[in-house]
Amino acid sequence: MEYRIPFDHHELTFKLPDDQEVYCLSPRAAEAPVLEFSRDEEMKRVREALESPLGSPPLSRLAREARRAVIITSDHTRPLPSRLTLPLLLEAMRRENPELSLEVLVATGLHETPDSGVIREKFGDLPDRIPFYWHDARDRDNLVSLGTLPSGGPLLVNRRILETDLLVSEGFIEPHFFAGYSGGRKSVLPGVAGQESIRWNHSYPMIAHPEARAGSLADNPLHRDMVAAARAAGLRFCLQVILDGSHRVIRAYGGDPFLSHEEGCREAEALFGVPVRKGRLVITSAGGYPLDQNLYQLVKAIDTASRCCEPGGTIVAAAGCRAGIGGEDFCRQLGESADPGRTLARFAALGPHNTEYDQWQTQVLLRVRARHRIVVVTGGISADTLKTMHLEGSEDLQQAVDAALSATGGPVVVIPDGIGTLITGRKDGEK
Repeated sequence: MEYRIPFDHHELTFKLPDDQEVYCLSPRAAEAPVLEFSRDEEMKRVREALESPLGSPPLSRLAREARRAVIITSDHTRPLPSRLTLPLLLEAMRRENPELSLEVLVATGLHETPDSGVIREKFGDLPDRIPFYWHDARDRDNLVSLGTLPSGGPLLVNRRILETDLLVSEGFIEPHFFAGYSGGRKSVLPGVAGQESIRWNHSYPMIAHPEARAGSLADNPLHRDMVAAARAAGLRFCLQVILDGSHRVIRAYGGDPFLSHEEGCREAEALFGVPVRKGRLVITSAGGYPLDQNLYQLVKAIDTASRCCEPGGTIVAAAGCRAGIGGEDFCRQLGESADPGRTLARFAALGPHNTEYDQWQTQVLLRVRARHRIVVVTGGISADTLKTMHLEGSEDLQQAVDAALSATGGPVVVIPDGIGTLITGRKDGEK
């Protein structure tokens, strides 16, 4: 039997024996690409969300009396189709206020500003038509304090979002491995927050909390901080979209940032959720470009796979990694992690004020590595380099699968898109 998983801008295939017990976990959202709909229909969904919002006047009416507005948008590491959504936001905001001063603030969090080619790929000619600014979480001169987060950490945000009459954001909703779901409030924290706030929100005890996991919002301390940050920043209106496996808009929600996000998350659970199945071997990917552009992002798919992998089993995770590893601190921490337990204990002892850059991603990966063997399939990072980070590497998916199946046996679980899949519930009979 042949299977396909997304990889960079294409797919990889692999085969499993016909008599092998296999569970393929593919959410409803992944099936949407078989539906035929046009770009016009995507635009129609977005326009309807802007004109018939949840818990808010239409965006055009909110913009009527404003002199200056800021739109927070996702950066190049996210598949939000800004070339479609941003022009529709601009159109709505200037419909009744043609003189409205508009600027876009890109929510980079702690990510670096990309090169011009990547910017053009993500936003087209939009940066030539409207002022674009890339958030810098380390630039203290451009940050303003808004007090304290519910968790006790400091809240610092980009001053541009406070020097405006109307703050709007756009984002997309999918499962997130420790924030519950992406989108909505995340545009402020971590999107345009200061490094101190991000590091506190992503500190060891926050990530270790049992509710800091995909699909969980109600008692999730990271989500609680993020909501508080968005309220303190005065976020007035959000456009949220849900994307299919081809990154096309299949749902759109506009309006009050918190009501629209809650509604989108309810639908996302139905679209992305699949019942848990357990296997000795789990095969997954980061869903293709742009989320598979480095090892750092692949951790999200590895975490999903771990929820289906039996103790001592193997996870084979594929990603193009065209941008390499994804951070010097992430690389260094993994290089120092010969003993995962010792590294995790060191993180736990640091305290929220001293959280290291990328520690949260390393924490999640080491938590998985302590229980499972991990094989990374990529052409972007050599096997020798992965070995220095105590990970196995392969450039050939079929070889990696064959070797893992020979060593561990089945059952096998295939999760084609490990980032865009929400594992729900427990296997029948599982405690």
